[in-house]
Amino acid sequence: PLFDAAIQAVIKQTRADVEAGAVFGAPDITTPTVVFFVTADSVDGNGETAHRAFASITETPGGTLAAERVMLYDLIDHTGQVPSVEPANDDAVVAWGRRHEFERHYKRVRAEREHAAYIAEDYLTRAFSLILSRQQETLFDLDAEIEAGVASASGRLRQAELDRAGTETKRDRRLSEVQRSRRIHRGPVRILARALVLPTDDTDDRDEKHHKTRSAGVGLSSREIEQIAVRVAVRHETEIRGAEVKSVEADNVGFDLLSVKGRERRRIEVKGRAGVGSVVLTWSEFSKAIELGDNYWLYVVLDCATAEPRLYRVQDPAKALASHWASRLDVRYRVDPQPVIEAAEALP
Repeated sequence: PLFDAAIQAVIKQTRADVEAGAVFGAPDITTPTVVFFVTADSVDGNGETAHRAFASITETPGGTLAAERVMLYDLIDHTGQVPSVEPANDDAVVAWGRRHEFERHYKRVRAEREHAAYIAEDYLTRAFSLILSRQQETLFDLDAEIEAGVASASGRLRQAELDRAGTETKRDRRLSEVQRSRRIHRGPVRILARALVLPTDDTDDRDEKHHKTRSAGVGLSSREIEQIAVRVAVRHETEIRGAEVKSVEADNVGFDLLSVKGRERRRIEVKGRAGVGSVVLTWSEFSKAIELGDNYWLYVVLDCATAEPRLYRVQDPAKALASHWASRLDVRYRVDPQPVIEAAEALP
């Protein structure tokens, strides 16, 4: 109770700030981005919340909405001027989130609850059938006692009949609850908070943008650069190594690809640069690299804005590049390209 009271006190003190929103910085974005933190419920026929999903929905200039995993501990407190940004209408965000992000959760919960209800219904039917069968045997025995002239048999028979009727009522109520529980419907979608994320004024980023424009002739977005890098990494894993690759980019697990070849499982974080530039890992990515050790790989793809991107692979980057990492604003870890190239070339 004391812990719950403390939680409620924090919610009460911070509610106004949360509703007003916050401003952060991130070196990985190129345009101001509004982030909506949203939840959606799936509710069963008993009025109980069967599942609550959480999502962060981003909006870039022009009103384009997308489901992007945004972790606050990977962002930086912003200081200085804040541009005037008008976020999308809440109703539009709710409608987009319900259709593009939360519908899959609803369908999964509906299927899972249908399966669970089938099992529960079968179990209840069997269990109550056994109980009712035993109670029916008791009634037969009491009927025999009455015929034999046992004095107390009539009272016990009446009680046994009441007990059996009560069991049938309980069975019907429990089965009715199970039937209602399998009826899942879409519950409310709520916007919990909003945040504005601005590009940080970083020298490396400015150099990269300049090189990108100069090399490609046409500016490519950070997302396009990353997509090119991922394609190069996947092609290497499937065509060169003969591995099976699954993208886990949307799962926010600290790496982008899971590559499986026999008993070997590589957790691969992919970083793309338009030209030649430093590589930055977020706190969650760096901590995952430390946790997984030799099973974690850093795939860096340079010159993504050219016709010939170059792939460099580093196993256990937290250890292999230990003397080259530079902590940046406590939430990012940067390494220059040359140590990456040298560590990658050392691999067989």
